[in-house]
Amino acid sequence: MKRRRGYALIEMVIVISALAVIFALCVGLIHSMLRLDRISRNHLKEAMTVDRLARQFRRDAHAAKEWKTVANKAAVLDRLELTYPDGRLVHYQIQKGKLERLERVGDRTERFEFYSLTLRENPTFRIQDSAGSTLALLALPRQTVEKRPREQSTIQIQAVLGKDQRVGHAEKGAK
Repeated sequence: MKRRRGYALIEMVIVISALAVIFALCVGLIHSMLRLDRISRNHLKEAMTVDRLARQFRRDAHAAKEWKTVANKAAVLDRLELTYPDGRLVHYQIQKGKLERLERVGDRTERFEFYSLTLRENPTFRIQDSAGSTLALLALPRQTVEKRPREQSTIQIQAVLGKDQRVGHAEKGAK
Protein backbone atom coordinates (compact mmCIF):
# COMPACT_ATOMS: atom_id res chain seq x y z
CA MET A 1 0.00 0.00 0.00
CA LYS A 2 1.21 3.49 -0.90
CA ARG A 3 1.17 6.26 1.65
CA ARG A 4 -0.23 9.58 0.60
CA ARG A 5 2.18 12.42 1.01
CA GLY A 6 -0.09 15.43 0.30
CA TYR A 7 -3.66 16.60 0.20
CA ALA A 8 -6.04 16.00 -2.61
CA LEU A 9 -7.23 18.98 -4.61
CA ILE A 10 -10.83 18.52 -3.43
CA GLU A 11 -9.73 18.68 0.20
CA MET A 12 -7.93 21.97 -0.41
CA VAL A 13 -10.96 23.46 -2.19
CA ILE A 14 -13.22 22.49 0.73
CA VAL A 15 -10.87 24.06 3.31
CA ILE A 16 -10.45 27.24 1.28
CA SER A 17 -14.24 27.51 0.80
CA ALA A 18 -14.86 27.05 4.53
CA LEU A 19 -12.27 29.72 5.35
CA ALA A 20 -13.86 32.11 2.82
CA VAL A 21 -17.29 31.64 4.42
CA ILE A 22 -15.86 32.23 7.91
CA PHE A 23 -14.00 35.31 6.67
CA ALA A 24 -17.16 36.73 5.04
CA LEU A 25 -19.13 36.24 8.27
CA CYS A 26 -16.39 37.96 10.27
CA VAL A 27 -16.30 40.95 7.90
CA GLY A 28 -20.09 41.32 8.14
CA LEU A 29 -19.95 41.12 11.92
CA ILE A 30 -17.16 43.70 12.14
CA HIS A 31 -19.10 46.03 9.82
CA SER A 32 -22.22 45.71 12.01
CA MET A 33 -20.21 46.34 15.17
CA LEU A 34 -18.59 49.46 13.70
CA ARG A 35 -21.99 50.78 12.61
CA LEU A 36 -23.42 50.21 16.09
CA ASP A 37 -20.39 51.92 17.60
CA ARG A 38 -20.90 54.96 15.36
CA ILE A 39 -24.60 55.15 16.24
CA SER A 40 -23.92 54.85 19.97
CA ARG A 41 -21.25 57.57 19.76
CA ASN A 42 -23.72 59.89 18.01
CA HIS A 43 -26.35 59.22 20.68
CA LEU A 44 -23.83 59.78 23.45
CA LYS A 45 -22.67 63.03 21.84
CA GLU A 46 -26.28 64.19 21.52
CA ALA A 47 -27.07 63.28 25.14
CA MET A 48 -24.03 65.16 26.40
CA THR A 49 -24.91 68.21 24.28
CA VAL A 50 -28.51 68.24 25.49
CA ASP A 51 -27.33 67.84 29.09
CA ARG A 52 -24.90 70.75 28.72
CA LEU A 53 -27.59 72.87 27.06
CA ALA A 54 -30.15 72.05 29.77
CA ARG A 55 -27.76 73.03 32.57
CA GLN A 56 -26.82 76.33 30.91
CA PHE A 57 -30.42 77.13 29.92
CA ARG A 58 -31.68 76.57 33.48
CA ARG A 59 -28.81 78.57 34.96
CA ASP A 60 -29.56 81.49 32.61
CA ALA A 61 -33.31 81.34 33.16
CA HIS A 62 -33.00 81.17 36.95
CA ALA A 63 -30.71 84.20 37.05
CA ALA A 64 -32.76 86.29 34.60
CA LYS A 65 -34.49 89.45 35.72
CA GLU A 66 -36.35 90.05 32.44
CA TRP A 67 -37.11 87.93 29.40
CA LYS A 68 -38.74 88.13 26.02
CA THR A 69 -39.26 85.87 23.05
CA VAL A 70 -38.96 86.89 19.42
CA ALA A 71 -40.84 85.15 16.62
CA ASN A 72 -39.64 84.73 13.05
CA LYS A 73 -41.69 85.37 9.88
CA ALA A 74 -43.51 82.04 10.29
CA ALA A 75 -44.64 83.10 13.82
CA VAL A 76 -42.40 80.48 15.43
CA LEU A 77 -40.60 81.54 18.59
CA ASP A 78 -36.99 81.09 17.54
CA ARG A 79 -35.21 83.51 19.87
CA LEU A 80 -35.22 84.01 23.62
CA GLU A 81 -33.59 87.05 25.20
CA LEU A 82 -32.77 87.01 28.91
CA THR A 83 -31.52 90.00 30.94
CA TYR A 84 -29.47 89.48 34.10
CA PRO A 85 -29.70 91.88 37.06
CA ASP A 86 -26.18 93.17 36.29
CA GLY A 87 -27.25 94.16 32.76
CA ARG A 88 -25.82 91.19 30.86
CA LEU A 89 -27.93 89.97 27.95
CA VAL A 90 -28.16 86.33 26.91
CA HIS A 91 -29.64 85.52 23.50
CA TYR A 92 -30.68 82.00 22.52
CA GLN A 93 -31.17 81.74 18.75
CA ILE A 94 -32.42 78.65 16.93
CA GLN A 95 -30.52 77.93 13.72
CA LYS A 96 -30.74 74.93 11.41
CA GLY A 97 -29.15 71.98 13.22
CA LYS A 98 -27.90 74.03 16.16
CA LEU A 99 -28.87 76.41 18.92
CA GLU A 100 -26.67 79.45 19.50
CA ARG A 101 -26.10 81.16 22.85
CA LEU A 102 -24.66 84.67 22.85
CA GLU A 103 -23.81 86.48 26.08
CA ARG A 104 -23.27 90.24 25.83
CA VAL A 105 -22.30 93.01 28.21
CA GLY A 106 -23.26 96.27 26.56
CA ASP A 107 -21.95 96.13 22.99
CA ARG A 108 -19.21 93.62 23.80
CA THR A 109 -19.66 89.88 23.26
CA GLU A 110 -18.55 88.03 26.39
CA ARG A 111 -19.24 84.50 25.27
CA PHE A 112 -20.53 82.73 22.19
CA GLU A 113 -21.29 79.05 22.04
CA PHE A 114 -23.44 76.77 19.97
CA TYR A 115 -25.03 73.42 20.68
CA SER A 116 -25.09 71.02 17.74
CA LEU A 117 -28.49 69.32 17.55
CA THR A 118 -28.13 67.18 14.45
CA LEU A 119 -30.53 64.48 15.69
CA ARG A 120 -33.16 67.06 16.68
CA GLU A 121 -35.33 69.20 14.43
CA ASN A 122 -37.26 72.43 14.87
CA PRO A 123 -36.51 73.32 18.51
CA THR A 124 -38.98 75.84 19.93
CA PHE A 125 -39.18 78.20 22.88
CA ARG A 126 -42.29 78.81 24.94
CA ILE A 127 -43.03 80.99 27.96
CA GLN A 128 -45.77 79.72 30.23
CA ASP A 129 -47.28 81.04 33.47
CA SER A 130 -47.85 78.30 36.01
CA ALA A 131 -48.91 78.61 39.68
CA GLY A 132 -47.36 82.03 40.25
CA SER A 133 -44.16 81.17 38.39
CA THR A 134 -43.13 81.82 34.83
CA LEU A 135 -41.60 78.84 33.04
CA ALA A 136 -39.31 78.92 30.04
CA LEU A 137 -39.68 75.78 27.93
CA LEU A 138 -37.30 74.60 25.27
CA ALA A 139 -38.69 71.70 23.23
CA LEU A 140 -36.27 69.54 21.24
CA PRO A 141 -38.22 67.08 19.03
CA ARG A 142 -36.33 64.14 17.55
CA GLN A 143 -36.06 64.02 13.77
CA THR A 144 -38.73 61.82 12.26
CA VAL A 145 -37.42 58.64 10.72
CA GLU A 146 -39.81 57.19 8.16
CA LYS A 147 -38.74 53.63 8.87
CA ARG A 148 -39.50 53.96 12.60
CA PRO A 149 -42.28 56.51 13.18
CA ARG A 150 -42.78 55.29 16.79
CA GLU A 151 -39.44 56.78 17.83
CA GLN A 152 -40.87 60.32 17.82
CA SER A 153 -39.74 61.74 21.15
CA THR A 154 -39.41 65.29 22.39
CA ILE A 155 -37.08 66.45 25.14
CA GLN A 156 -38.50 69.37 27.08
CA ILE A 157 -36.16 71.53 29.13
CA GLN A 158 -38.06 73.56 31.71
CA ALA A 159 -36.73 76.35 33.88
CA VAL A 160 -38.37 78.78 36.29
CA LEU A 161 -37.58 82.28 35.06
CA GLY A 162 -36.14 84.60 37.71
CA LYS A 163 -35.98 81.87 40.36
CA ASP A 164 -32.73 83.21 41.84
CA GLN A 165 -34.29 86.68 42.12
CA ARG A 166 -37.24 85.42 44.19
CA VAL A 167 -34.95 83.42 46.47
CA GLY A 168 -32.83 86.52 47.06
CA HIS A 169 -35.88 88.63 47.91
CA ALA A 170 -37.25 85.96 50.27
CA GLU A 171 -33.94 85.78 52.15
CA LYS A 172 -33.83 89.58 52.55
CA GLY A 173 -37.39 89.62 53.90
CA ALA A 174 -36.65 86.83 56.41
CA LYS A 175 -33.90 88.83 58.18
